[in-house]
Amino acid sequence: PSAPPPPPPRRAAAAGADPAQARKALRAAIEAIDDTAAFGRWQGDCVSSFGELSADPSKTFALRRLTDAFAQALHTAVACSVELPAGRSCESNADEEEEAEDALAETVALRFANTAASRYRYIATADWPEFGASSEELLAWLDLSPSGLATYTLGPKASAGHGSAWSLSGEGCWRVLPGSGNPTEVVLEMIQGLSGCGPAQAESESGVASVPPFALGLDLHSCARIVDLALAAQEDEEMDDE
Repeated sequence: PSAPPPPPPRRAAAAGADPAQARKALRAAIEAIDDTAAFGRWQGDCVSSFGELSADPSKTFALRRLTDAFAQALHTAVACSVELPAGRSCESNADEEEEAEDALAETVALRFANTAASRYRYIATADWPEFGASSEELLAWLDLSPSGLATYTLGPKASAGHGSAWSLSGEGCWRVLPGSGNPTEVVLEMIQGLSGCGPAQAESESGVASVPPFALGLDLHSCARIVDLALAAQEDEEMDDE
């Protein structure tokens, strides 16, 4: 994987655009994001056992996906953000516009972040052609912490849940709204790269494989969010108690 392209420069607002109206529209769009369910059922699947996450057969997991309604609300909010004037007439306006943009990023990051009850999973074969010959398909697991920490784990799908033949993992950071591509994308900056038992060492009793630091853009609309239903229910109860 290579670093994603830099965000495009902000385009100038339309002639006669009202900065106050642009900020008002963005605030309304952020409220719409807050009021829209971010994740819904994916193919209605409920899995009684998910070996990649737990060896306990009593655990039940559900597959969730980013909803089309949330994606549309996010597209609308980003469009409103783009309408903020590039040439800011005074310092107070600049501060208000920066606060509005920060509020959008914080809102999106909060909705995308995982909790203890969830992780993301996606078919990662296309992102890692150098490992393609070692397995029919590759799976990647993501944990996007609210703190900004990202954990990425890569391995072959064929052996998932059956004592994976190899696995590479690492930590880095993640951010939303990269400025290019879809607003539902996040950028992973894996500053430590990945390490572990790679394909070349799969038949060896020892040896460590590594992947150098990299950046990777991922569209969460194409990722499954795997939810531990028992832990999710517990989190809901704790929120109710608060």
